[in-house]
Amino acid sequence: MQPYRVLVVDDHPDTAEVLSVLFQMLGHETHCALRGRDAVRIARELDPDVILLDIALPDITGYDVLRTLRADTARSSCFIAAVTGHGRPADVARAVTAGFDQHITKPVDMSKIRQVLLCADSFYAQAPLRGQPAEWREGSAG
Repeated sequence: MQPYRVLVVDDHPDTAEVLSVLFQMLGHETHCALRGRDAVRIARELDPDVILLDIALPDITGYDVLRTLRADTARSSCFIAAVTGHGRPADVARAVTAGFDQHITKPVDMSKIRQVLLCADSFYAQAPLRGQPAEWREGSAG
């Protein structure tokens, strides 16, 4: 598995830190944002491979962040997982319909982090023209 550059977005600092540490324990580079607008700015600066995006943020929703990033051609192919406390089938359907690549229901533990990584691996393996992890893109630049 290629190490990913991961952006964790959650308005609870402790939650963002724990999720970040879980990804780091598996060998991935992590960055955190506590607000939606910060997430957009950081995503544009860092070009993450995987974004774990809380839906309920204090300034703009995770759906707003998703729409903004999907409209940005440089980040339109990034793997983005919704993270929410709402796990009803209608919530999952709404997230997928909105354009999230995966829906994760809180609380998030190591097994869910591994699920995210497996889905990201599959995402990049099945659609290499859609995008590759940032390190692969940088390594192939001439």
